[in-house]
Amino acid sequence: MAMVETADFALSRPAEFMPETYDRDYKPIDDRRALVAALELWWSGDVPNDRRRVGLFVSDSIRLAGLSVEEFSALLHSTRATELAEFQSIGVQQAVMILLIEHRFESLVANARQKKRFIVVTGEMRDLAPACADVPDDLLVVFDG
Repeated sequence: MAMVETADFALSRPAEFMPETYDRDYKPIDDRRALVAALELWWSGDVPNDRRRVGLFVSDSIRLAGLSVEEFSALLHSTRATELAEFQSIGVQQAVMILLIEHRFESLVANARQKKRFIVVTGEMRDLAPACADVPDDLLVVFDG
């Protein structure tokens, strides 16, 4: 009978027995939201509608490059980032990868190799950023579609 009374009491006062989880911070989601917000402020074109996927892509990419959300947000204020944001021939993901290749090449390559990941480079990226040609062949996926 004691268990029934305890359950009854718990159900009558849920706040005392169960923590409120709906407003707790969850860093990975908070980081992705912050990244998408920063991209929307920076990018002059359209950010893809699937914000979750864009956030995942950028979050994974900056982690591979060894950058924090704050460091990446600061990078978006660089002269090069401002220049890339104006190009109509590339998308936001391509611009992000150019920035990471140009500014964090060694970390990006080392971490991609260690984690068995690949780096996608498009023809447009090579045209705009000669550093994209330096991505090692064993890590490179070329997309000229």
